[in-house]
Amino acid sequence: MKYNSFYSSLIKQAEKFVRVRKMITEGTKLFCDKPHPQTAEFLAAWIMDTCDEINLNGTPKDSSVEHATFTHAQKMRAAATFGFRRVHGLGMLAWHRSEVSGKMLGNPSVSETLTSYMLSLRHRKTLKGEISLSARAVTSALISQLYNYNNQPVFKEPQAYKPSARNVPKEPDGWGGTQSRTECNLGYCLSFCGLLRVDELLKIQVHDIELETDPETGLVITLTLHLPFRKTSQFGGKLCSREIPRLNSIVRD
Repeated sequence: MKYNSFYSSLIKQAEKFVRVRKMITEGTKLFCDKPHPQTAEFLAAWIMDTCDEINLNGTPKDSSVEHATFTHAQKMRAAATFGFRRVHGLGMLAWHRSEVSGKMLGNPSVSETLTSYMLSLRHRKTLKGEISLSARAVTSALISQLYNYNNQPVFKEPQAYKPSARNVPKEPDGWGGTQSRTECNLGYCLSFCGLLRVDELLKIQVHDIELETDPETGLVITLTLHLPFRKTSQFGGKLCSREIPRLNSIVRD
């Protein structure tokens, strides 16, 4: 409920922005079941106006002008995604032009235009010294702690679904079951070993992972990850052998 009201507030700000800038005609709304064909560009402009150091005309903003952080920019995009997905039922289908009707379909917030802009914004913010969420240091010790915590006996057995009221505080340990924690463990290991950002990790699918097992023991001896995108590795190499038992545990789970 808290996030719903926060997202609703941001959605109202976006509506006001496009009206003041006269990006849409009078009487129409930015957030609707059939968005304007340039909605993705409107969203990028809205975030740019609030968070970027560059004006909409490409000129740099005055140093006295304050602009929001990259974290806030992510929240603005999340609010837009929420509005089109949950409120107007457009789902998470990528924003694209139909080959049949020629009309734009999908969720404008899930668009190549907005994704490219967010990446460029993060790059500029990082150059200015602002630390993005994906740049926080993670050590092997932290990965080990996360693995050990998620593999406690209490989390090993699947639990039956228990409905609960939204306004009742939930237990901190009740965020996920056995499968969710197993997937998180694998994601942590892949991100750490492959130096992957969160957005890069989310692009990985099951067919990108190849397992080689020992024919005698049946245990995993090699895990090969085929990245569906370009990723330059300065050193390269293979996964350290001491990590393989941990991967075997993840695979068995």
